[in-house]
Amino acid sequence: MISIYRAIIARLGVPKFHREHTRSPRLGLITWVYIGSAIALGYAAPQFNQWFFPWLVSPLDKSSISTILATIASGMITLTGIVFSLVFVIVQFGSSTYSPRITRVFAHVRSLRHSLGIFTGTFIYCLMALRTLGLERGEIVSAFTVWLAFAWLLASVVILANLVRVFTTLTIGNVLFALSTAGRFSIARLYTPLTAGNTNRASGGEGQTLPELPIAQTVLYKGAPGYVIRYDTRRLMELARPAGQVIHLPYAVGDALRDGEAVAQIRGGETEIPEPKIYSAIILGRERAFRDDPRYALRLLVDMAIRALSPAINDPTTAVQALDHIELLLHRLGNSDLDIGTVRDREGRVRVVYAAPGWEVLLRLGLSEIMQYGATSLQVQRRLAALLQFLSRAVPPDRAAVVEQFAKEREVFISSAWEDDTLRQWAETPDHSGLGGGGDI
Repeated sequence: MISIYRAIIARLGVPKFHREHTRSPRLGLITWVYIGSAIALGYAAPQFNQWFFPWLVSPLDKSSISTILATIASGMITLTGIVFSLVFVIVQFGSSTYSPRITRVFAHVRSLRHSLGIFTGTFIYCLMALRTLGLERGEIVSAFTVWLAFAWLLASVVILANLVRVFTTLTIGNVLFALSTAGRFSIARLYTPLTAGNTNRASGGEGQTLPELPIAQTVLYKGAPGYVIRYDTRRLMELARPAGQVIHLPYAVGDALRDGEAVAQIRGGETEIPEPKIYSAIILGRERAFRDDPRYALRLLVDMAIRALSPAINDPTTAVQALDHIELLLHRLGNSDLDIGTVRDREGRVRVVYAAPGWEVLLRLGLSEIMQYGATSLQVQRRLAALLQFLSRAVPPDRAAVVEQFAKEREVFISSAWEDDTLRQWAETPDHSGLGGGGDI
């Protein structure tokens, strides 16, 4: 059925979602591998012992070993239920405390991916070992069979300890640090730092150097909303180069494609590029990913900050912590060459142009909503003032002018939100700690 579906999709030329970004880790496959291993070991362990280690005989009688194996099997079922009930509670807590989009990260925890398989494998192996005891004649029992049961039990204990360790570290500070780390890796992957030789590239208009050529072909998106995970620019360049064409992609990485909208425009040339080839170079997902999208890390940091500033939670300290990490990402973005949306071939000719966010877009993404939702929070406003003061000194002059313009808008915003002159003065005082740091009040 799946192969038929894929054949229809390929025939229609509809863009398909990339498998890596549509599915969670293959928990079912991993579980079945453990189950298969448990059945095979339970069936072959006695023969293996008899063939290679006939002298390994357990000193315990059959009844004692049967009791031990039955206890392990029944205990694993109970333990599995408790552990996964705890996991579901923690995931629900994380989605309500952090962001619903954070819960996908939990599925990639290695201990969680293997826990169900090991717990189930331990239970099934003990059942197979009990079956082996019933088939063996006499009171002699293979010691290797018993040792394997304890090995499965030990592996289950180790996985349980790792799960406890993982979920006890899912504090707000650690989640913020993980998002910040993902953003830093994405920035380092996509952008090159500004140097004395390319500081002039810090001015506006990043990512849009579109040659003035007539539009020869328009490729429309067909299907459910999907997010651009990344563009395969090398493949797109190979498609555009033979006929001297330029492929324009109006969506930035992380944007949602809409049904019926132009996903690509081919400019110049007289031949059309097959639409399936264009689609194959546009990697889509049902949700955004960090790898080539620093905006996604910023977006989640902002989401955590404004969630903390909601009246139901009222936790401005978390918003200040989020601003610490947002400051780091904005500082790195502000000192990076953001002109990544223009791809040239070896001869220096423009072949691919796609939308890429500029400095002002990134600055407002990271700060505007926090400024709005934290309008009446002294901590947040003082931290914002310190952040803007730092960025205005730490980024190139053209980008510093954008920061100063945002700072002026913030002053107007504070004036309308704070009627008391003294409180307004406190809110305008820069403080990297929010309260209790830079300026005494």
